[in-house]
Amino acid sequence: MLKIVFPLIFMLVFTGCFRNDQRVVTFNVPQMQAQECLNFLSGRLRGAEGVEDVRGDFTAGTVTVTFNGLKLALKNIEFIIAEAGFDVNDTPGAPDARAALPVPCR
Repeated sequence: MLKIVFPLIFMLVFTGCFRNDQRVVTFNVPQMQAQECLNFLSGRLRGAEGVEDVRGDFTAGTVTVTFNGLKLALKNIEFIIAEAGFDVNDTPGAPDARAALPVPCR
């Protein structure tokens, strides 16, 4: 009986640990200067499966994203930010998308 119960308990405990890999990463986004910019970018990021929270720091020009690392990778988030028109870390924003950004974010 113990030979059956122990492996079952082991499986239940350790398989549950891999279902959520919550990560918090801060990105350098120089155009993050106003609430309008955060709202615009937040809408884009929240459309991606795995993004749980988006916060901006207007004085530092950063965006902090909380996401599930099993559903989304760091480069995917950078790509979403750049495709929205924002420069992110060393990746320039898409020029055509930059023109569609709210005025304070350009």
